[in-house]
Order: sequence, then C-alpha cells, then structure tokens
Amino acid sequence: MELFPYTLIRLGGDTYEQWSALHFPKSNSIVEEIFELRSEQQQKKELLCDELFNFISGSDDPNVQNVVQNLRRDIFNERKLKNSKVAKTLEVVPESLKASLEEYLSLVKKLKEKEQSGEDLYIAELNNGRIILKDIVDTEHLKKGLILSSRTLLNRLDSFKERPVDQFRKKEYQVEQSLLQYLTRMYAKTSPFSTFTNLSIGRIEENVEGGIHITSLNAREQVKGHMRLNNYLLKYLVDLLRNYKPAYMLFPLRCNPTLQNRGDHFLYLTNNNNIESFQRIPYNPVVEHIAGLVQEQADGIRFQQLVEALQNDIDASAEELENYVQQLIGYGLLEYHLGVSGVDPDWDIRLIEALSTLVENNVEHIDELIQKLRDIRELGDRYAGSAVEERKTILQQAYDTFREICMKIHEEAGLPADERKTEQERLEEWRAKREEEKKKQKEENKDGDEKKEEEAKEEEKEDEEVTFKHETSTMFTFKPEQMFYEDTTREVKARLDKQEMEHVIESLYELLHEMRLFQGNQDEKDKMKAYFLKKYGGNEAIDLLTFYEDYFREYKKPEKEQEERRKKQAREQRELKEKEAKAKEGESDNSKDNAEAQKQTEDEISVLPEIKQRNELVEKWKKALVDELKTITEWNEDELKIELEPVKKANSEVGVGSGVDHTNSYGSFLQFFHEEGKLKAVVNSTFPGYGKMISRFLHIFDKEVTEQTRSWNIEQSNGETIFVEDCDASYFNANLHPTLMPYEIWMPGGHNSLPADKQIPITDFEIIYDQEEGALNLHQKSTGKKAHVFDLGFQGHQGRSQLFQLLEKFTKAEYLFTQPLTNAINQLNAPEQDEKKKVNDADKQKEAQNSTPTINVLPRIVYKDLLVLQRKSWFVPKPLLPQRDPNDSDWQYFKKVNLWRKENKMPDEVFVFVNPSRWGMENLDQEKLKKLTRDDYKPQYIDFTNPLLVNLLEKLIDRVPLSMKVVEMLPSSNQMLKVDDSRYVSEFVVQWYNKNQQ
Repeated sequence: MELFPYTLIRLGGDTYEQWSALHFPKSNSIVEEIFELRSEQQQKKELLCDELFNFISGSDDPNVQNVVQNLRRDIFNERKLKNSKVAKTLEVVPESLKASLEEYLSLVKKLKEKEQSGEDLYIAELNNGRIILKDIVDTEHLKKGLILSSRTLLNRLDSFKERPVDQFRKKEYQVEQSLLQYLTRMYAKTSPFSTFTNLSIGRIEENVEGGIHITSLNAREQVKGHMRLNNYLLKYLVDLLRNYKPAYMLFPLRCNPTLQNRGDHFLYLTNNNNIESFQRIPYNPVVEHIAGLVQEQADGIRFQQLVEALQNDIDASAEELENYVQQLIGYGLLEYHLGVSGVDPDWDIRLIEALSTLVENNVEHIDELIQKLRDIRELGDRYAGSAVEERKTILQQAYDTFREICMKIHEEAGLPADERKTEQERLEEWRAKREEEKKKQKEENKDGDEKKEEEAKEEEKEDEEVTFKHETSTMFTFKPEQMFYEDTTREVKARLDKQEMEHVIESLYELLHEMRLFQGNQDEKDKMKAYFLKKYGGNEAIDLLTFYEDYFREYKKPEKEQEERRKKQAREQRELKEKEAKAKEGESDNSKDNAEAQKQTEDEISVLPEIKQRNELVEKWKKALVDELKTITEWNEDELKIELEPVKKANSEVGVGSGVDHTNSYGSFLQFFHEEGKLKAVVNSTFPGYGKMISRFLHIFDKEVTEQTRSWNIEQSNGETIFVEDCDASYFNANLHPTLMPYEIWMPGGHNSLPADKQIPITDFEIIYDQEEGALNLHQKSTGKKAHVFDLGFQGHQGRSQLFQLLEKFTKAEYLFTQPLTNAINQLNAPEQDEKKKVNDADKQKEAQNSTPTINVLPRIVYKDLLVLQRKSWFVPKPLLPQRDPNDSDWQYFKKVNLWRKENKMPDEVFVFVNPSRWGMENLDQEKLKKLTRDDYKPQYIDFTNPLLVNLLEKLIDRVPLSMKVVEMLPSSNQMLKVDDSRYVSEFVVQWYNKNQQ
C-alpha cells in the first residue's frame, strides 16, 4: 500500500471562533440548575410517595387515608398542589413525614421560581444573540455564497439587519431560520460550494509535528475564488448553433458509434438527454453510402463537404440532400462532432477553438460570440476577486452579454420569437392569462360553489408549477446566478505526517480488505452473468451492444415492471389499511388477503441462486460476528471498541477469505481530531480511488496534482489491460474534470475530451465469460485486451444513462465499506430482533406495531482505538420528539428541549436528519410528503445551547415524517483542527494505491 502524496482538504467557510461569539451562557446555566433541581425533585418525590404510601397502609382511618391518598396522587403525577390538600395532609401526618413533605414543597417552590426567573434573562440573551447574528451575517463569505445560491435571501439581508430585534415579524423570523441553515453549513459542515467551503491541497511528508500542521500563506488574502462557466451554457450554445444553418453546415459529422448494418436494416443506439433507445431503420443504399463517406475520416466530415460529396453520386439537389442529412441527424444516425466536452472545465476555450473555422468562413455573429465568451471569462476572473456589490454588477453584465449574443443568433436562425422573451415578459403573459381565466371561471360559477372554487385554486397551484416547463432546448431560461459556478481555495500550507497517515490508512485498508463479502454491485454482476450464460452460453464472445439490448429488454425491463407492481400493491395495501382504520366496527378485514397478495408478488421476483447463497452467507456472517462479539464485548450505548480479530473469525466461520490483494486504488473521507494526545479519525465514507473524489477540483490546483493522479492511474494498468473512462451525455457541473485515464468510451452523445485515436467506440467491445474467474469480462475487440471502465465523475448513478451504468460494472475499482460491520454490531443490543421478525400471528404483529415507541440509541463504534466507524446516534420516533405546546413561550420551549436532550444524554452539538433516508418515500402518506423538502435527508447542525438553533429545530421537527435521527458532532467544535490559531471544520480526502503485482 502506498499513500498518494496529495490530499484534498475541505475547510469551513470561516473560522468557528466567529460563530462561537453567538453563545448564551446565563440561559444555559439556569437550564443546568433546573435540570439538577428536577433530578433532585424526582428522587425526593419517589421517597416521599413511598413514605406516604406506607403511612396510608398503616392508617385505619378511611378519611385520613383519603386525604393523604389524594395528595400523594397529585405529587406522583406532578400536578399542581392545592394549598387546601397540603394543609389537610399536614394536619394528619406525623412530624417526620411532615418534614419530608415540607422539604419537597420547598424544593418544588424553588424549582418554580428558578423556571420563572429564567424567562426575562433568556429574552435579554436571545435579543443580544440576534444582534450578534446580524454582525455574523454581514460577512463577505456568506454574502458571496448567497449570490449564487439564494439571491432572494441575500436581497432580504438589509431589511433583516435594519429591523430592531424586539420588533421582528414573521418575515424576519423566516429569514433568520434560512440564514442559520446557511451559516451552520459554513461553520460546522463541509459542503463544497462557493465560499461556504474552502478547498486546499495537503502534502503527505515526513516528520510533521502533531500529525497535521496547517498555516496560512497569505494573511491578507486567505480565500481565493476560482470561476468557471456553467456547462449548461455549453449545452444551450450547442443546441442553438445546431439550429443555425450557416454554423451547422460547417460542423463536422460523425456516424453514431453504435451503427451496425444488419442486412435488411440498420441498428444503432441513440441518446437523447441521457435517455437511451435502440433504433432500427430499413436498409437503404443511400444511408450506407453516406455512412461510408462519413466514416472515412476519424474526426468526421463537415456537413457542407458531405453534401458536396453526395452531389457527385446522387441525383438530388443540394437542398434535398441537406434535408436528408438533417433527418439522419434527427434520427441520431449522424452526430455533430465539435470536439468540445461537457466535462471539460475549460469548455469555453475549446469551443472558441472549434468555432475558428466558422469565423474564417465569415459566419455572421460567430466572431462576436467568440469575443463575448472571452468577455464572460474575463468577467468571471474579475468576479472572483470582487466584493459583494461589484459581484452583483458583474453577474448581471455576464448575463446580459450572454443573452444578447444568443438572442442575435436565435433570431438569425429563424427560431420562434416567443423563445426570445425575457422571464419577466413570460411571467406577465402568464399572469394576464390566469386573470382572464379566473374572470371567465367566475362568470361560469356564479352560484359560488365553494368546492369548485377550491378545485380552481388547486389547478392554479399546479399551473404555477408547470407553466415554465421547457418546450424546446433553444428557449432562453437562464438567470444571472447561473452564469458561473465558483470554487474557493484557502491559501494555506497543509502538511500531514506520513507515518501517522500510514498508520491510520493501513488500519482502515486492513479492515476493508476483510469486507469483500459485501463488495458493491455484486448482485447486479450476478444477474448479468446468469443472464449471459443462460442466453448465450459460456463459450463465445458477445458484442457489448447485443448484450446490452437483450439484457435490458428481456431482464431489466421486466424486473423494473415487477418492482413497480410491488410498490403499487404496497401503496394500495397501505391505503386499504387506512380506510379500514377509519371504518366502523363489523366491516370485513381484508388485511390478511392483502398480505398474502403482497407475499405472492414478492415470490414472483426470482432470486438467483448466487444472490440467495450470498444473502444466506451474509446472515450467517452477521450471526457469527455477533456471537463472537458477545463473548468479548459488553454492550455499551456510549462507545464500543472493536478490533479486527472478530471480523476475521466471522469470515473464517463462513468460509470467506479476504480475497486476492490485486493492484487497485481506494479513498476515504476522513475527519481528523486529537484525543488524549493521539491523532484519530472519523471515517465519513469510503470509495474507489483513482482520483474520483478529487477530480472535480483538480483544475483549481497545481497541474502537478493532476499529472501525478494520471501517472499513478496508468501505472496500475499493464500490457494486457486497458483503462477506459466511462462517458455519457450527462451535463452536470460536478462532473467537470480533466481526463485521468489513457482512453475514453465513445458512445452516442458522449462527452469526450481526448483525441479521436484515444476514444474507443462502444462497438469495439465484447463480453467474454471467464470460467477461471467465474465472471464476465469486457474486452476490446481490436486488441483482445481486457478493459476496465472507470466512473470518475461526482454524479450519482441515478442520473447516468443505462449504458453508462452497465459499463461501470466492468470496473477494476472496488466498492468496499465498513457499514456491514457497524450494522452487525448494532444488533448486539437486540438479540430478540430476529425472533420478532419470525412472528406470523397477525394479532401479535399488530400489537408490536402499536407498542409504546422508544428511542433507539446506537453507540459510537471505534476501531483499534483509532478510527471512528460510527458516531453515537439516537433514532427518535416523532411522538417522542419535544413538541412545543400552544402556550409555550420561547423560553419554555428552550427549557423543554434541553431537559429532554439531557435526559437522553445527548451532547450539546449534534446533527439532525429530518428524514434519515431519502428512499422509500412511497410508503409515506401525502400529508407527510408535502412537508418534506428535497434536502431533508441531509444533516443539519444543531447546538442545543443556542436558542436560535433550538427554534430552528422546532421547525424541523414539524416536518419529520416518522422519526428523526440525531447524531453526535464528532469531531466536536472543541476538537476541530486549527489553521494557525483558529478552529475550522475540516474533512480530508485521502487516497492510496495498492501497487503489489499479483
């Protein structure tokens, strides 16, 4: 194992010291006193109730028993104690009991006085905190970030700051909560966007004191902006120029790389906005001739040259030939080839180069377009170094510049005039149209039917959401904030000790090495292999596209339809249960029939023997691990420390080895902190290496980092294999990166950055079953070499094309995780969980579902006293979350929340998840779904000692559908690493390569 010498560092947008100015010591001190008094009250209450009970039991007088019992009940239930009841009890109890009662009453009085005294103090501190908050939100880093992420919020800042804190209205409170979400993202969480998070490169070196040492390089200009043009601008320009005849006639054309002549028809794959489909068109000698002409030149033939060449062979006019070629382009058989990639961070420079031929041919507006692109890049450079107000002006200039030239070309191309209307013009038209419809509807509904009026409101709401849906790709819908995307670097010298890093990473890799049973993508690989062997046998090579078409038509499509049926049936079952719950007693119970129907649907989903066997092996492994841990570990809900030996024993128990340690590359997101003089790390996630999780940012750092990444990647291949980067037609700014592999896939509509001779067409691949490996392999037909395909972008697979996803299954990269280990450990405190799952009795299941909700606490899990694999967490059902009562003041709610979290032993600082999982939402009812936002699965920092964040928590709790996940903040704010003398939240992307040749 060898560490990559560079690590990407994410640093919070500003020093935590700035945020920590927002503190409320007096309010929290009173809450602490109240908590202690309440604890004392509980103890004394129990003792007093026992004494009163003993007295009642020993009394023979029913009247006395009744008097004391009434008071005892009030004490036990903590109801308000009436003076009359207390006086009567004091008259009949002995002196010793009287003293205990008076002591308890004194404590209750003291507690009440303390709670009341906190109100005024809390209000004063809260108002002062809001004044401090106004200073914090006045920082450049926050406002610069808001320009690109929320102009609306930025525009409300001035009125928010001017409004006296004791005169806040609903509007100010809403702005406050939005600001808190952005601020906590800056100070407590690493999110790589604009100025909210800064990026740096650290070097792994020998003899670094303290393990990690970070110092500023420039005291005056610590944060530097790096601007790039939004790659959606490229998509718009390409679509626009493809509709502009003087331009597209000079564009090179290439054949769809998947084009195949099947004798009686042509077959090829098309990609339209990353949605793929196979096309078949009847054989035509003209099409064959055109394809032959185009394929003679690797870089393509210009549209105009193709038409001229065709005129020599085909008896048709130039206009007819142009129309015919246009049809072939529309069908996806021919593709424009500008040589500009949508994943190139410098796509605008490449586009200028590509447009040079158009300038030479005097195509109108192209020279101006080139100049405007240069102007916008220059504006971007100015923007990076400008203050907030100047940034607003520059952004508008860039927008106006881009729109002006685009609209000139748009008009010259004869595209619809409606598409050139501004957003404001379209909005005014829409409003006028709606007013006219409302007036017409009002006349038609003079009877004032309330139901119809309500339906009209709903329709209006729906229209409001879909009115601006893009009808064509040449409609100009950009906003100023969409011109650029920004990354910022903090100019620091960051050094990491090589020996310390090797100790951490070797321990992590050693653990991952033992987790190969759970390697990602295995189920899908098994499905592909099983289908391949059944369909074709194992003795011949099958063309990749043939397999792709067959597999998705005959296996993936039915599988998806089956899953949709299962989801639909689950929804219908839930709706039926809801109806039954509301129905009167005596109606028939169809839940059993429904459950059987659902089971039948699940049984229809075939489970491959390999997957079934692995699932059984996984369950056996979990049990073996839990059994082993039980003998050496006692459950502790605070922290569990584990070593590697139990994992090895579990592997041995089920006959699973760690696998061959082939050459490969890995990476991890780590948060380092010092504890007891020792450098430790929290493992946030693990992933394949090869530069994948740093690729997006490489363009802003020294080229040496990119060159080293590329060099180390190439070293991993050998003469018998080729490394190819996966490509598709997705436009996504987070995918922008330099090429890191020697070759690229060339597929329909794909973004290619390498020269044509380094682009391998998708048709040059075939799939071969390797009997020795027992796996499907991808081979290049022309060389016979085994191909490894790599996804090096940031975009999740859900947004990728189906072919992209299939190709990625032929990667060398391994997806290894620690979660299977932590999940198994979490079962230590639930030994009867599996038995509960086996209960078939419907009544018992219903009883279990209706049982009293409890908070499930999962411990911090520490591996080798070095790596935190899981932070301590609380899963809190919504009924157990602290809800604000209608009459609760801010102080009373603040007190309630903090007493609640102290009772549950939660730390001051946590992250909360409104919706712990972003999946499975189809099982929620519509009312709960309406409250959720698209980011509610993301963590939100909460400091319970901060009243402003407690108020934010209240709003988050209201949106919780089922339960809220609460996770300790680790490293805590006190454990944050420092840049010079200031704390910053930080996260490191560490990569390593295993270079052992097998």
